[in-house]
Amino acid sequence: MLFARKKTPVFILGCQRSGTTICQEVFRRSRDTWVFSEGNRLAMTDGWRLRPLSDIDELIDRSRKRILIFKPLNDSQRVGEFIDYFPGSRTLWVFRDVLDTVQSAVRKWGPAQRNMMTYIGDALRASDSPEAALDRMGEWPSCAVYAEKLSPATYDRIVDWTAQPISDATGAAILWYARNSLFFDQGLEGHARAMPVRYENLVTDPTNQIARICEFIGVRYSRKLSQEVYSSSVGKGSQYEIDKAVLDACQELQLQFERAESLSNRAEPIVA
Repeated sequence: MLFARKKTPVFILGCQRSGTTICQEVFRRSRDTWVFSEGNRLAMTDGWRLRPLSDIDELIDRSRKRILIFKPLNDSQRVGEFIDYFPGSRTLWVFRDVLDTVQSAVRKWGPAQRNMMTYIGDALRASDSPEAALDRMGEWPSCAVYAEKLSPATYDRIVDWTAQPISDATGAAILWYARNSLFFDQGLEGHARAMPVRYENLVTDPTNQIARICEFIGVRYSRKLSQEVYSSSVGKGSQYEIDKAVLDACQELQLQFERAESLSNRAEPIVA
């Protein structure tokens, strides 16, 4: 294994439209880091997924930077694999208020997330197992990503929630639930090498929050890292109607995240 022990890969994960790009861009202003975004062909495939981990290992080994930032958002379900393969890695899981996330997602993509979650629900209902459903989804691999490695309880909820026609906003909320449930299903709550990052705190208190993240991943903090971080998108809420059962489950999960964030001071910082 070529992994350089003095270097730290950092994986920024979470749900789409949750502020992962803002978190990523913070570290483009640091001299300690090199950022590999979703569109970076050295680190990512055409499907915005991480290349084989052996390739990433070599990329880390060749880099002159100490901290390597990766944002393979379509691979959030593989975080346990990343933690095991890279023993010195860190994970930042960015979570955002479900109503603001839904508002942003529907404005950007319209019915796309509704169509994906409905398709996943249909495939699960038509199959004997989640594995068989994933095989069935092979004709739409970019959608199948969002059905990988979910818990049996989450599969059951998707089946239940999509049994009847759903709105665009409900589809976006179901995807928010499915992606963010992975944080807990993969045992990241209280994990020493994983930090939940609440978007609202990041953009309303960037100085303290970014300094906290920097300590965790081993980056030297400077004021320029907190520049160009704005809170104008906080608290907008959603003008779209979300199914009550889905929204209740999302808000319960959101409370779990807020509690998990209070545990994140147990994470092991890296001394820069």
